[in-house]
Amino acid sequence: HNGSGVALYFRLDVNYDTNAAVSFAVIKRTPRWESVQEMAGQILLLSFVGNTPYETAHAYLHNALTPYLTSVFMQSKSANEHEKDNKLSSVKRQLADLELKLLNLQQDTEIPDTVFRIHPDIETALAQAQQSGITETSDMLRQFADVPDNLLRELETNVKEWQREIEKITSLDHDLNIKTATLEVNFWLNLEKVLSDLLQRLSQKDIGVYLHSSWM
Repeated sequence: HNGSGVALYFRLDVNYDTNAAVSFAVIKRTPRWESVQEMAGQILLLSFVGNTPYETAHAYLHNALTPYLTSVFMQSKSANEHEKDNKLSSVKRQLADLELKLLNLQQDTEIPDTVFRIHPDIETALAQAQQSGITETSDMLRQFADVPDNLLRELETNVKEWQREIEKITSLDHDLNIKTATLEVNFWLNLEKVLSDLLQRLSQKDIGVYLHSSWM
């Protein structure tokens, strides 16, 4: 928009322009046009509105791409359901990490990522239990009735690392002199999402083996 009318500009690459009211990206799905297929089925169209690139990218990811890929995984048939679940969990974690990074880019205060390292012996035992059809945490715990002292010390170290990871969030130093109300709202919304994801992570079975075991 140039003040007296609307100006259209075309580029061969995707480019961010602060002066553009709205931008559209027309994406060709394959290198060549297929004469046997309609043009509408060969292109993808994305719109980028205003001066909020990170917000737009997050909206696409959170409201479209993540649920779309999740539904694809859930509807796909696999001979190995355990492997499919692992792939889905991995993809969802990476998408959630990307969502968090996009949210952080919208504000001045960065909310750190949390990493919960699981001992390889625990991961192996849980994988074997699931392959054997054991799904209840209480049944899985029977495998860890007698834990060697050296493994016990390593597991305790894991839990202490988790505590430090959680403290990175709960003791976050937030700048009260936020420049705008939008940034302030974004910060608290982002923090709420991070805490919600944290609670969800703590409810998963690999964490449950640690938290509900008699040796911890």
